[in-house]
Amino acid sequence: MLLSGLALTADATGDGFTRGLNRLMGFLLWQCAATALAILLFVLSRRLGIGGLRRAARLPAALAVLFWVLLVGSIAVAVWSNRPSDSQPNPAPTTQPSSDARPIAD
Repeated sequence: MLLSGLALTADATGDGFTRGLNRLMGFLLWQCAATALAILLFVLSRRLGIGGLRRAARLPAALAVLFWVLLVGSIAVAVWSNRPSDSQPNPAPTTQPSSDARPIAD
């Protein structure tokens, strides 16, 4: 899981919105692969006896779950915090002009 951070060091290609998106997608792809291996290790750890080795084998799955919960949670907070409020803004100007504008003489 930690080695997926190497995907963020790749060169950013493209321009505009898609610039650097390949790095993000590479990072998430490696996280998915690491999560799949962590789930496999979790399933195989059931055959181990009760003890420290069994708990250590389940640690990558716990870290993967924590990562995905934090990722989805941060996206949800970003979406929900950007919603408009129910109160209507005041249509009046926020500041009064200091003086009347005068035309510029030629």
